[in-house]
Amino acid sequence: MRGVRLAALLLAPLPVAAAAAETPDPSDTYTLYWTIGESPVRQGDFWAKKQDMILDTRLWPVALYVADAAVSDAGGALLIPAGAQLIRLTSDRFVACTQVKAGAGLAKSKRVCLVDQDDDGKPDHSFSHGLGGLDWVAFEGRFSKTDLAPVQPMKLRELPPTQMAEAPYISFHYQRILDGGLVLPLTQEGGHQVRFHFKVGRNPDERRTWVTRECRDPSLPSFCASAAFPSKMTIAGLELDLLERRGEDIRMRMVQPFHGQQVRFQDTSYSYYVQLTMFSAPPQ
Repeated sequence: MRGVRLAALLLAPLPVAAAAAETPDPSDTYTLYWTIGESPVRQGDFWAKKQDMILDTRLWPVALYVADAAVSDAGGALLIPAGAQLIRLTSDRFVACTQVKAGAGLAKSKRVCLVDQDDDGKPDHSFSHGLGGLDWVAFEGRFSKTDLAPVQPMKLRELPPTQMAEAPYISFHYQRILDGGLVLPLTQEGGHQVRFHFKVGRNPDERRTWVTRECRDPSLPSFCASAAFPSKMTIAGLELDLLERRGEDIRMRMVQPFHGQQVRFQDTSYSYYVQLTMFSAPPQ
């Protein structure tokens, strides 16, 4: 996704009106969820300028595994080398996939997933999908449209999710106040709002991908808060009190940081750019 424009981050279930004509059977689907890492409370009131980062944390997998021994297909071809990590997807059966490119085997160039088809606690099939690498934060599919192939007997060992190698970073930023002097009309942007955005990337030093959303988007929750101070911003478990403004700078107080909400991402292509959306996990 590097070099590709990403936009429109959304933290809510899809509206019914936007649902596809065919609703997949949940027992036929697999989806990658991430946990937004916990972060400390920022103490006291603080001022933020446009584009300032409010806080920074990580995206952790829901569950993490390591292959202590090499994983091969039924014919003996190497799929995943020993020591490679796999992250679990949400499904009615066990599914775990490589995320970081491995040093050998099919996982060196492809994303390889292991599946426990007979639910005996041991993965017995595999499939590959797309390219590996940390630009992949969105992944979902259907078993009925996936080519599964048997693998030789093997076993995975579970690790704490926070031991994931090169887990993605996610940060939250104050973007700007929309209340006049803008190139775009207020009616298009949804004026008199304070707008925020996320950035997602593979390491703390690399320029990260912007993920933004217009204030006029009616879906909840919004990336925007009222510019009638004081006001409140609440998103993905994060709570901020917006206290006052001084020009384009705003004074705020962190009431609660991110604290482990599960989310999933989805990519949708629109000619010259990709739209990245993010949805909260369904209620348990």
